[in-house]
Formats: sequence, C-alpha cells, structure tokens
Amino acid sequence: MNLDLIPAIIVVIIVATVGSTIQRVTGFGFGIFAMIFLSRIISVYGQANALSGLLSFTSTLIVALSFAKKVDWKNLIFPCIGFAVISVPSIWLMKKLDNRALLIMLGVMLILLSIYMFFFSSKIKIRPNPFTGLVAGGGSGVLGGLFSMGGPPVVIYFMQSEGDDKEKYLATIQMYFLLSNIYGTTVKAISGFITKDVLILAAFGSVGMVAGIFIGKLIFKRLKADVLRRVVYCFMAVAGVINIVSAALK
Repeated sequence: MNLDLIPAIIVVIIVATVGSTIQRVTGFGFGIFAMIFLSRIISVYGQANALSGLLSFTSTLIVALSFAKKVDWKNLIFPCIGFAVISVPSIWLMKKLDNRALLIMLGVMLILLSIYMFFFSSKIKIRPNPFTGLVAGGGSGVLGGLFSMGGPPVVIYFMQSEGDDKEKYLATIQMYFLLSNIYGTTVKAISGFITKDVLILAAFGSVGMVAGIFIGKLIFKRLKADVLRRVVYCFMAVAGVINIVSAALK
C-alpha cells in the first residue's frame, strides 16, 4: 500500500463514521458532511465526489435492506427517472470544470443549502405527484452529480409524500439513495473518476460507515433529529465559507 495514503485513510474512516451516523439519524446528510472533508484531502474533485458515492453505498445498502418491507416502491419511480436523466449531464459538467471552480461552487452551494434547510425547509409545502417527483429527482441529480449531495430535494419530497410514517420515509429515501448511488457511481466510473486509490480509501472507509450505522441507531432512539440537523446546517455554512476562501486564495 502507498504509505502516503495512511493519513487519508485515517481521515476517511473518521469522516465515514460521523457522516454515516448523521445519515442514520436524519435519513440524509452523508454527502453534505463528507464532501466538506473529502474535497480537501483528495486533489481531484471528481475522485472525492466518486469516493463519497462509494462510501454512502455501504450505509444505504444496509439501511435500505433492513427496512425493505416498508419501501413505497411506486413513489420511487418518478424521482429515480428525474435523477437518471439529469445526473449524467451534471457529472459530465463536473468533468469539464477545474477543481478551483468546483470548490467555489461547492462552497456557495453549502451556504445556500444551510440557509434554506435551516430557515425554510419546514415551511415549503409540495404536493406529491409525478411532476414534483421528476423535479425532486432532477434537482437531486444536479446536486448529486456535481457535489455528491443530492439529498435536500428528495428529502422534502419524501417527507411530505410519506406523511407521518417515519419508518416508511426512512425506508423509501434510503432505497432511493441506494438506486441513485448505483446509477451515479456507474456513470462516474465510466467517466474515469474511480481510481485504485479511491477504491482503497472506500474499502477502509466502509468500516467507518458500518460503525456509524450502529452509533446512529443508538442516537436515533435518544436524540431529537432536529437538534442534529441544525448542528449540521450551521457546520455546512462555516464549511462553505472556508471552501470559497481557500479556493479563492489558490
């Protein structure tokens, strides 16, 4: 093994553990949290994006299968179609842009998402139907393709379309992330973003992902998800500013 990878492996395991914990408690947020760090330790932004997808696969697979009986399969169709259509040009665009531009875009997106999620996510009402499903999936495709954080649009959609059934919401959105992750990772692999080093980091990081699932399960029973969400939103804003400043100084 390349000894230069050892510090990165340690960081990836820690990031995977914390990010997986957030994902298990709130139903989303791994990509938002992980890309803050992965984009700093991997020089090629597209590879960091691909690594985030590979890591989240472990978590979404385990949770989706454990809640498989609660999945609302009909409600997955249109968001998945929207993601499949829009994510491909988004990944292609990521390949064309340079790292500095992507880091600035990531920083701006983190700030905007933190403001939106903190102040407005609970106030906007969406009527679940095929059109809004396609729009939610398309929005997820843009954010997932460019930034590996496709959660916010579909979180709003599934939260409102699945009503008050917490387990049904968690099962359906995790299955969506699993299916969209498989599709998106395949496109990123074809685009050349999955290298030997990315696979090594993903293999070690999967240990942290599994650990985070169990930690998140314990927290899920004790901690209000809203508290953790707000902490993540504030952290997103700070990380967005750091990304923009550091990229601008390059």
